Amino acid sequence: MNVAVPLDTLRPPAAPISAGLAAFAELGEAEWDALLGQALGPNPFHGRLVLTAHAAAGLLPERLRFIAVRGGARLEALLPYLPGGSLVGWRRAHRVWMPPQFAVNATPLIGRARPEESVEALVAAMAQAGRLWRLPLVALDGAAGRALVDACRRRGFATAAVSSFDRAVLARCGGGYEAYARRHLSAGRRKGLARQWRRLGDAGRIAVASFTEGQGLRDAVEAFLQLEAQGWKGRRGTALASRAANAAVGRALFTAAGAVAGRADVLSLDGRPVAISLALVSAGTAFLLKTAHDERLRAFSPGVLLEDAILRAFLDEGFAERLDSASLPGSLLDELYADRERIADLVVATDSAITVAALAAMVAKERRRQAVLDGLKAWYWRAIDFAKR
Repeated sequence: MNVAVPLDTLRPPAAPISAGLAAFAELGEAEWDALLGQALGPNPFHGRLVLTAHAAAGLLPERLRFIAVRGGARLEALLPYLPGGSLVGWRRAHRVWMPPQFAVNATPLIGRARPEESVEALVAAMAQAGRLWRLPLVALDGAAGRALVDACRRRGFATAAVSSFDRAVLARCGGGYEAYARRHLSAGRRKGLARQWRRLGDAGRIAVASFTEGQGLRDAVEAFLQLEAQGWKGRRGTALASRAANAAVGRALFTAAGAVAGRADVLSLDGRPVAISLALVSAGTAFLLKTAHDERLRAFSPGVLLEDAILRAFLDEGFAERLDSASLPGSLLDELYADRERIADLVVATDSAITVAALAAMVAKERRRQAVLDGLKAWYWRAIDFAKR
């Protein structure tokens, strides 16, 4: 069910508001966007734009539910979830929703006006809705992630991580790109990048352009869809353009303006795009969500060079206060970004009867189950790649 929690009572109503995304029709754009803009941690993937874009494309599950914390006329916290949408050691758990094509952050939106009261109300509502929760990618180092875990501990609710990793992020610092490179990039890396830029320049005329609005941005998004579809993701059928609905979501998100704004960075050779990066910028953070490059030019490393160009623009021009690589472990951005943020696949037992030891046992089983699934998935994709050769 959907649960709305008034802050004054901290008690959710006994009956649901309504079903699915329609429950929030009465909120209006301003209220939802206001929460996103003043949340403890930036998470556009629980914002109005991402959810409504998925709904318009028919990609939002009908069984999706929301927990909302209200403070008078203001939305103070929000958590979309799929009831029984995950397993933890063969036990059913509610799963916090993320868009499948942009699975980056499942940290709840928690307002900074009354954070302690808001997160307490949120956790109370989670306990009412179910006994076991899975939050696939939570930013544990961020203020919202810490607030959530602390609130669980105060209530005696056990938490455990199925897995975790350090994601590359970068806060803007003074001195610009050159000073940053001298401090944080090895001499070998700096020489390597300079050599790669020279080699690409020898092959033709290089240009780097950034687009944040208008026809230029729309054209860049279309060029990205085409370029990604020509590569390995297109062969696997996982490129955005492989499904009309996913392409529609991509167009809606990356050409947006407002509380969440699209951005495209394009590296061209003789006027032809050879690498494109698409980002969402929200609450001062740029999430680098999608990148594609011309695989015929892999010897010139155009994808790496574009990431270097984005880093330069960020440090010299300040188009955001923070970069989030939106990556999984092993990203090439690990070598370029000096900062890290701990990301965890977090399980929360919102029932004090589930002890720390009991939850640890469930999580251990889940790790074994996940290892088997990961092995099967790797085998499947190897077979697909072999068949496509």
